[in-house]
Amino acid sequence: MPRTVKNIIGGGHQVNERHKMFDKIICGIGGTETFEAGLVPACGRSSLSSNFADHFLSDAVGEHAIISVTDVKGNITYVNNKFIEISGYTWRELVGQNHRMLKSKEHPPEFYRNLWKTIGGGETWHGDIKNLSKHGEEYWVKATIVPYLNDQRKPVKYLSIRTDITQVKAAERSKLESLKQQQASLDLIDAQVYMLWPDNLEVFYANRVARELSLGLGVNPSWQAPTFLAEGTTRADFKASLSPILSGEQDSICYQTDVPAPGGATFPAEITAQMIRPLDDKKRIFLSVKDISERRQLEKAKSNFIATVSHELRTPLTSIIGGLELIKMSLHKGETGPVSRLLEISRKNAMRLRKLIDDILDLDKLEAGKMNFKFIQFDLAQAIQDSVMEISSFQTEKNVSVQSFGVAAPVMVTGDRERLQ
Repeated sequence: MPRTVKNIIGGGHQVNERHKMFDKIICGIGGTETFEAGLVPACGRSSLSSNFADHFLSDAVGEHAIISVTDVKGNITYVNNKFIEISGYTWRELVGQNHRMLKSKEHPPEFYRNLWKTIGGGETWHGDIKNLSKHGEEYWVKATIVPYLNDQRKPVKYLSIRTDITQVKAAERSKLESLKQQQASLDLIDAQVYMLWPDNLEVFYANRVARELSLGLGVNPSWQAPTFLAEGTTRADFKASLSPILSGEQDSICYQTDVPAPGGATFPAEITAQMIRPLDDKKRIFLSVKDISERRQLEKAKSNFIATVSHELRTPLTSIIGGLELIKMSLHKGETGPVSRLLEISRKNAMRLRKLIDDILDLDKLEAGKMNFKFIQFDLAQAIQDSVMEISSFQTEKNVSVQSFGVAAPVMVTGDRERLQ
């Protein structure tokens, strides 16, 4: 049975008794001060003096709620002070007028047809309505409209109780606009982006790139776990891959895999998942899928380049070093003149050049954090003297003077001597 005023009061009373009780409720809620002369219901203030609890409760409701009473055609017969305050109209401007005077263009005709169908059938209606004040200002109310029924269960008047939710709607609108801006920004990203709820791993948002790829795969990504990102992946597999962030062990994870593409092909992708929590909102998983095909091609090109450098530079350099060694061996064992010294310098410089080439070829190891260093204990003073000796041949050619001082005594340190030199 619908919760109407008749049901609340009780079906055993006569019609006139129910009308008196209805007027009593209105008197208690609004107070006689809101009625113009000659318009005060028969019950008046004094009718509630015998029931202080009812009087106190109705006064409290009147202080909080926006209340009005209309006839069956929607013509206003009563409003409380809160109604006058929010609408901007006076009592005389409201009473006798139809509620349509507050109507905005927010709601379609079907909205109002459904409202009238509900209360006209004796049912209570609940909903949010946007109205316009006398000055054209918009305001939202959460409304409950209760029909008052006669013995034939036909409405004879309607009681409307409302709460001002304008600020709530403004906050929702601001949040919605912010969400739209975020989504517009995500649509510009050249990668698939999905938003998932962590409890069921279902997608509730997919950006433009993700939607286009899903369309090509014949998949609707909404409200399902994105198991289509990897061939043969089940929901359990997908959940297991996200377990570090679901458990809170890590803030984010990143891994590479092959992702299906339209036409039955696949492409290498880097998948990043992160647990985020916007202000005043629920946790969600931000999942991005980036095509790394170009990166893989660059890595392959770099590997080919390094292989070419290794062959084209190291091979002739090895011959040069070998030739210098043979020349040195062919010299007289007792030779200590300039030729022998320059030959040794040339050999050392060739060795340095080979080491430099080895370092260039070790770039991959350095990026991967796998560069190996040979730490030994050596005399830093001797290393400095050797370096000065190696570049001494350029002093005359470049017209420079290179000297070392303060390094007579051994200075023993631990490090990679070859890379330092």
